[in-house]
Amino acid sequence: MKNIFPSILFIGLFIQLVGCTPRYVFSPEEKTAAVRILMNDGQVNMCRDGKLYSLKIDHETGKALIPAGKRVALLKSVQYSGYQTTFSCYPRIGFTPRDGETYITDMNLIGNRCLLELVKENDSTDSSVELEPSLGQADCFRR
Repeated sequence: MKNIFPSILFIGLFIQLVGCTPRYVFSPEEKTAAVRILMNDGQVNMCRDGKLYSLKIDHETGKALIPAGKRVALLKSVQYSGYQTTFSCYPRIGFTPRDGETYITDMNLIGNRCLLELVKENDSTDSSVELEPSLGQADCFRR
């Protein structure tokens, strides 16, 4: 008989991280930024002021609106399984979005680690992106 505990654990974690996570509700005058999410598997969550929210991603543009002006963290839950192997990681990144800016985030697997990368769109540069100076640790849950 198969051991179903890992499957039950994964389903419980998935429901907790995605299924029960509320969407962020913007106030009428709240400033916003956009984040284009290049990794296309699963949900990306945002943490702000110690609270976790799911992001509503426009599937045509790949963008989600996020609140601007205060530090946020973007979080991703990743699980891959193959022949006799299972891999999971939970990359996160923190930054302070600025009103009207568009950011690009992508996830990479390097060896046995995964990470989120984030840059800001800037059409005046040769690459059309630039480093985000506020980029740093995702410290949303610290007290």
